[in-house]
Amino acid sequence: MTLVLVSGLSGTGKSTVYRRLRELGFDAFGFDEDQFGEWFHRESGLPVSFPTERHDSDGSADLEFTVHHDKIEGLAQRSTGRTVFLCGGAGHEFHFWQLLDLVIYLTVDDETLRRRLATRTDNGYGKTAEELDGILRANESFEASYREGGAVIIDAARPIEEVVTDVLNAAAVASAS
Repeated sequence: MTLVLVSGLSGTGKSTVYRRLRELGFDAFGFDEDQFGEWFHRESGLPVSFPTERHDSDGSADLEFTVHHDKIEGLAQRSTGRTVFLCGGAGHEFHFWQLLDLVIYLTVDDETLRRRLATRTDNGYGKTAEELDGILRANESFEASYREGGAVIIDAARPIEEVVTDVLNAAAVASAS
C-alpha cells in the first residue's frame, strides 16, 4: 500500500488534482470532499460550519480546520495493496505523516495564488483580506519546511495534466521503493 498526501496552501490546486485523479480512476480522497476533517472554533473546541458568506469580520479567524487522525488511520488500513491519494491541507498535518508513504507539496507563485483565490467558486477560504495575507505569508516559507520534511515539491502553476503526471510519477517511485 502506498498512501500519498497531496498537500499545499489554499489555492494551489489540491481539489483540482483530487478531481482529476478520480476522473482517471485512481483511489483519491479529499479532506473537504470526503469529510476527513472539519472546522473547529479555536477557543471552544466545538465543531462549526465554515461561513459561506465571506467578509473580514465574519469570525473565521477563530476557526481551524482539523483532520481526524482516526480517519487517516482507517484509510491506511483499508488501502492495502494499492496506491491511495489523500488531497488536502491542514495546519497540523505533520501529526499524521507517520501514516503516509509520501507527502507531495503543491506550490505556486504569489500572483497565481492571488488569482486562483479571487476567482474560485467552490471554496470561499482565502477571500478575506486577513486570510489572503496569511496564505501569502505562508507561501513565503512553507515550501522550505515541506522540503526539509522530505516532501516532493511540485510546481502547480503549470497545466493540471502536467501536475497530475508529476504526482503519479512521484507516487510510482514511492510505491516501487
